[in-house]
Amino acid sequence: MPILIDKEPDQAWIVSHLADECHSPPDEVARLYEHEMTALAVDARVTKFVHIFAIRNVIKTLHPHVNHQLAPKPAGATALGTVRSLAS
Repeated sequence: MPILIDKEPDQAWIVSHLADECHSPPDEVARLYEHEMTALAVDARVTKFVHIFAIRNVIKTLHPHVNHQLAPKPAGATALGTVRSLAS
């Protein structure tokens, strides 16, 4: 059985991918991501998955008119794949 080592998410990688996916400036995405991480971590008892919720909130902020849970994903879409790959 492999040993699982918890590691911190690579914030630079997350910001870069979110900026590409949302077609937004990396500086704006970094600012939004840091804000969300800080806001969510304040009351969190378990912080291991805070980055996943921060990613979701950044996407919702940058694309408020899109229902990301129900919107059909075009071929090659990566919003869900990004969140899943960041969680692993």
